[in-house]
Amino acid sequence: MLDAEPEPKKMRSEVYLSLYAMNEGFDRISECLWLLESRGIIHQQFAQSRVLLAEEYRAELNHILTGLLKEWELKEWAALAAKRT
Repeated sequence: MLDAEPEPKKMRSEVYLSLYAMNEGFDRISECLWLLESRGIIHQQFAQSRVLLAEEYRAELNHILTGLLKEWELKEWAALAAKRT
């Protein structure tokens, strides 16, 4: 698991952008597999198993990265609220 220590704002933006790009990539993988299956190039069972594997990887990465982002955002929120009071 990644460390939830405070990070530079640029790093946070990079994590958000990476998360978005990876999710787009996982969507594309699934689309390509189903396209190949629909053309009879790969078997349905093969496509389905690989799509499920891609979705498992997507879920794991989303869980890790959104958890990290949640911690970073919560710490920044608390720090900013403390400065205001």
